[in-house]
Amino acid sequence: MSIKGRIRDLIKLLNFEYLKGILKGWLAGREKLISFSVLGRKMKMRYPLFKAQYRSIFLYEEYILPLNISAPRILDLGANVGMSCLYFKILFPDSYIDAFEADPEIGTLLAENLATNGIKGVELHYTAAWIRDEDIKFVPNGLDGGAINVDSFAGKNEITMRAIDLKKWLDGKKFDIIKIDIEGAENELIPHIFDSIQTANHVVLEYHSIKQSSQRLGDILRLFENGGFRCYLKAADSLRNPFINELAGHFDNRIVIYCSKVATF
Repeated sequence: MSIKGRIRDLIKLLNFEYLKGILKGWLAGREKLISFSVLGRKMKMRYPLFKAQYRSIFLYEEYILPLNISAPRILDLGANVGMSCLYFKILFPDSYIDAFEADPEIGTLLAENLATNGIKGVELHYTAAWIRDEDIKFVPNGLDGGAINVDSFAGKNEITMRAIDLKKWLDGKKFDIIKIDIEGAENELIPHIFDSIQTANHVVLEYHSIKQSSQRLGDILRLFENGGFRCYLKAADSLRNPFINELAGHFDNRIVIYCSKVATF
């Protein structure tokens, strides 16, 4: 990044509401659920989530779009506590959003945050988007990392929940904007549903490479490229020395992929 770009980012981080939230969260602690001010709205969540999502969604505007559609149809897979829904509703007040959130605790916060702020036009789906209709193991974490259980997550407070075959649910539906952040499940889900989502104008996807598992980034990129999308990749994490260091946790790489039918980058 250029020096000018770093200065612009620094100026954005001096946002008073953001800094006030950082102080409030630091004093409350990482684990406590508290209300933060987000563009004047009250949103309840834990401090690490506020810090990360306020910065990426509202300061850096990672979901800003050049659409001229007044009422786009939006699919939000991994809606979390509602920060992305709030941003989309501010950007497109007349939009209609289908929001999926599998984590039971986070889903409760999502519903509460939308109701508190009177946000309409969002249909909530408290289930995991998956490749089959079945009961699955799910590992919640109370933040933004709850995931369908795979070997690398095994044995960590897993619960059993119902998952739906998203391809069947998508039958007959079309979306203008699709956001996908489902903590590794995209590796199986994207190939399964791609024919049903390739009519979208814009897709933003967070790809997670699961440690000790085959990487699927190339397969996912080929699907979007062959489907007529232009793709831009941005690292969600930055390792200074990736040959000798690795990310903490279950993933060895996280990449945000911006896919557009119209070349905007």
